[in-house]
Amino acid sequence: MRNGKRFGTLQAGLAVLLACILSLATSAQIGSSSDDLKKVTASGVIEKNVYSNEHVGFRLALPDPPCDPKLNTKVDLTRASAVLLDCQHVVKGWKGMYFLTVAIDYRANYPNLQSLEQYSRSWRHAGEREGHKTVQTEQPLRTAGLDFFESILSAEDSPGGRTFYEGIACTQMTTCSAS
Repeated sequence: MRNGKRFGTLQAGLAVLLACILSLATSAQIGSSSDDLKKVTASGVIEKNVYSNEHVGFRLALPDPPCDPKLNTKVDLTRASAVLLDCQHVVKGWKGMYFLTVAIDYRANYPNLQSLEQYSRSWRHAGEREGHKTVQTEQPLRTAGLDFFESILSAEDSPGGRTFYEGIACTQMTTCSAS
């Protein structure tokens, strides 16, 4: 998810981008969330610098310059959540360096969740608890045909005192079973 308008101005430093997918799958629809998660992780592929997951119905063109993509770096079947894609572009110094993560979580993990905006806000609050500062609170964003809520945080590294930015964009989708 490249958002040149917001993140284009941040290229002087490190940018950390997190795309969250909140699955609306329920056990009545397709079986347990952990069974669905197995199908989701098995369906992720990277071809021609595009991450896609047919089970979720999600496609993402990876940013330029190219990053080093790794699939399914963290999978927790007990909690039914996973990091589907970790992609890092590391350079000496920070100019142009970025990290991109695509994570999936299941709405069933949050029985009191009332909205996608609330879910996105919880990610921002987690960053604030780690000492990050809010640059932008949750704002609606439509990209790639999907509705997201996006927030932006900043932090400084120590001892360099350089600022880095963390963009968090969350959407919800219904995973579908091929069985």
